[in-house]
Amino acid sequence: MFLSINVILMLWVSIVGGEGGLCDFPQINHGILYDEKKHKPSFPVSTGKVFYYSCEYDFVSPSKSIWTEITCTEEGWSPTPKCLRVCFFPSVENGHSISSGKTHLEGDTVQILCNRGYSLQNNEKTISCTERGWSIPPVCISTMKPCDFPQIKHGRLYYEERYKPYFPVPIGKYYSYQCHENYVTPSRSYWDFIYCTKEGWAPAVPCLRQCVLRFVENGISPSSTRTYVQDQSVKVQCYPGYSFPNEENTIVCTESGWSPLPKCIHIKNSCVNPPKVKNATIISRQMDEYPPGERVRYECTKPLEIFGEVEVMCLNGTWTKPPQCKDSTGKCGPPPPIDNGDITSFPLPEYAPSSSVEYQCQSLYQLQGNKKITCRNGEWSEPPKCLNPCVISEEIMENHKIMFKWIGKQKLYSSSGMMVEFKCKPGYHQATSIPFHTMCFDGKMEYPTCKRSDG
Repeated sequence: MFLSINVILMLWVSIVGGEGGLCDFPQINHGILYDEKKHKPSFPVSTGKVFYYSCEYDFVSPSKSIWTEITCTEEGWSPTPKCLRVCFFPSVENGHSISSGKTHLEGDTVQILCNRGYSLQNNEKTISCTERGWSIPPVCISTMKPCDFPQIKHGRLYYEERYKPYFPVPIGKYYSYQCHENYVTPSRSYWDFIYCTKEGWAPAVPCLRQCVLRFVENGISPSSTRTYVQDQSVKVQCYPGYSFPNEENTIVCTESGWSPLPKCIHIKNSCVNPPKVKNATIISRQMDEYPPGERVRYECTKPLEIFGEVEVMCLNGTWTKPPQCKDSTGKCGPPPPIDNGDITSFPLPEYAPSSSVEYQCQSLYQLQGNKKITCRNGEWSEPPKCLNPCVISEEIMENHKIMFKWIGKQKLYSSSGMMVEFKCKPGYHQATSIPFHTMCFDGKMEYPTCKRSDG
C-alpha cells in the first residue's frame, strides 16, 4: 500500500512539474521562428502554445505558406517544423525529361533520358532533389571518343579529305579550319585552329554568325556601319508610333541573322488621351500617341492620397482602370489574400492608417501591379496579381507540328509576359495566321499551326 501511494505521488509530481516544459525551442534547419529573439527566453513552453515559422529562400514548409503555424502538443510540435529544399528543373542539355520547366521538393526523384551517345554523370538514370540542390547536374555528357571527326557547322577543315582517314585522333591534335560566308571564328577571323581536348573539340562552337547593322527602317540608324557576332544584342530606338514586333527595343544576332529584323513597324493598338482623375495630375511625360505597354503615372493633390494603381497602361488601344484620390483615415483588417502569393510579413488582425504590407509570388509566377498595398480610409489599396506561367509541353508542339526557333534557347516553361518564338518542323509549313513569335500571358498562349508541305 505504501509503495502504491509513492508511485501515485511520483506520477503526479512528474505531470505537474512537466506541464510548462513539454516543448523545447524548435530547431528548424533553413528556417526561423517568427520574432525569435523575443520568444526564445520563454522556452520551454506548455501545450497549446502556438508559434509561426518561415523558411529561407529556396526552401518551403510542407504547407508551402510563407508563415506556417505550429502548436505545442503532448507529443511535441505539431506539425513537425521543417523546411524542404525547392529544386527547379531546367531543360536537359543533350537529353529530355517530362519534368523540364517544373519545380520539385526535397526527396523527389526525376528520371532523365539522354540522347544517343550521352549519359548522366556516373551513368546514373535519375537525379534527386536534396537539401543542397540536385544530387548531380541535370546534364547529359558525351560518352563517345573525345575526338572523332569534327562536325563544324557553317565551316570545314582545311584539306579535310586528306585528314579524314586518320580519325579518331588523340588529345593534343589540332587542325586549321575556315568558316562559311557571313560566319567567323570566336576570334572574328575567317579561319583558326580547332583543338582536341579531353572534353572534345575546342572551341565548341567554331563558327559564329556575323550580323551587320547599317540601317534601321522607321528608326534611328547607327552613325556608322557596325558588326556584331552571334548572341550579341543591340538596343535600337524606333520613331514615335513605331515599334518592333516583340514590343521591345533590342535585336539579337542569332545563327540565322538578326531577330527581329532591324525594322520598326507602325503601332496599330496605340492609345491617346490618358483618363482624367479628379484631384490628380499626370507626372509622366505627355505624348500625342502612346504605344502598347506605355504607362502613365498619377499624383494626388495634398492631402489626398491615391487609391488603386498609381499607373495606367495602354493595352490593345485602351487604358487600364485609373486610380482615385481620397482622404486617408480609418483602420484596416487583414490584407486581402491573393492566388499563388502571400504577404512577406506576419499577418496582424488590425492595421493603423497608412500602414503598408508587401506581397510576393510563388516561384515561376509573375507579379503584376504594385507589390506594396497601403491602408487608407479603412480600405486596402488594390493588391497585385500573380500571373500564371505557361508550360509548353512537347505534346502541344507535336500537335501543332512546331518546334522552338532557337535551339540554344529551348525552354519548356515561360513566365507571363515572356516572348517565345517557334518554327515549323522539317517538312511542314505555316497553316494559320497566328505569328510564330507569341507571348505568354497568365498561363495562356496562342500557338501557330503547321501542316505538311505536300498536303
